[in-house]
Amino acid sequence: YVIFRAIEEGRIAPSDPVRISKNARRQPPSKMGYPRGTALTVESALKILIVKSANDVAVALAETATGSVDAFAEQMNREAAKLGMTSSRFANPHGLHDARQVITARDFALLLQAVHKRYPQYATYFATPAVLAEKRNKKNKLINRVYYSYNLLLERYRGADGFKTGFVCASGYNFAGSATRAGRRVAAIVLGRNS
Repeated sequence: YVIFRAIEEGRIAPSDPVRISKNARRQPPSKMGYPRGTALTVESALKILIVKSANDVAVALAETATGSVDAFAEQMNREAAKLGMTSSRFANPHGLHDARQVITARDFALLLQAVHKRYPQYATYFATPAVLAEKRNKKNKLINRVYYSYNLLLERYRGADGFKTGFVCASGYNFAGSATRAGRRVAAIVLGRNS
C-alpha cells in the first residue's frame, strides 16, 4: 500500500530502478539472492515481493521509496493509522519477526479492502500465481526462472483473486485471501496456524 501511494503521488514510478543494497542482500530467506547493485524496476520488485515473498527485495523497495527501512516502517505506520488499523504496528517491510511488529486479522482485512478499492489497477499483481524473474545458476549464468505463489487457491478456487501468504516461526502460517463471485468479493484472513 505504501508503494502504491508513492506511485500515485509521483514520488516513484513503476519503471524506476530498485537496487539491491548491502542491507537488502543481508536479509534472511525467503529471498532472491541477487548480488549487491542488481537493479530491478519498481514494478518487477512488487511482483516478486507479492509472489515470492522475497525479503531482500522488500528491503530494497523500502530503501528506494523512503531511503531506509526505518523510514519505510514509519510510513507504514502512518498509512495504517489513516486506514483505521488501530491494533497493528510495523517495524520492517517484509514481515519477518520483530517483537515490535504485530498485525491483527481485522487490520489486515482493512488493508486488503483499501488496496482493492483504492488501487484496482494492481489487482493482477495479487491474482498472479507465478512470476518470471532472472536468477544466476550455479555456473553464474543468468537464467529466467518461474517462481510460484504459495497461495494455491489462485489456481484451485474459482474466482480467487489474491492476496498474500506468509510464514515466520514466531507466528506460524498466515493467509489473507480474497475471491470474487457474481460481482461480490469475499476475504478470509487466517493468522497463526501450525499448518
